[in-house]
Amino acid sequence: MSKQSFIAGVTAIVQGDNPEVLGTKIYKVAVASVKSQIAALEAATIQLEENVDDAKEALKLARYNQGQKISDRDAYVSSLLAAKNKVAKAEEALELHEAKITFFEEELSAIESEDSEPVATETE
Repeated sequence: MSKQSFIAGVTAIVQGDNPEVLGTKIYKVAVASVKSQIAALEAATIQLEENVDDAKEALKLARYNQGQKISDRDAYVSSLLAAKNKVAKAEEALELHEAKITFFEEELSAIESEDSEPVATETE
């Protein structure tokens, strides 16, 4: 081992990773993190879609009073309104969820893009 490589080794230990090595590590972790988040969210989408379908089916059943005679008009109307609110909540949850996926897909694209602009530091 030459004196120069020994000094370089000691310098690397004392100073830590150089900016390029650190940038590469951050990049790899960022890409992996965002990709895994997208995969997890996409898996959860199925359940949210089922929730919307279930809520719509419940609204249909409420509309027909589950095939039973309507003996209490107020209860029937309340049941319809509650079922409609469940549809709206389920659809909103799915929309928000899909917006998260879109956000992370855009971020992944920005991270992986060669055109992304570096962030200015305080010293610049």
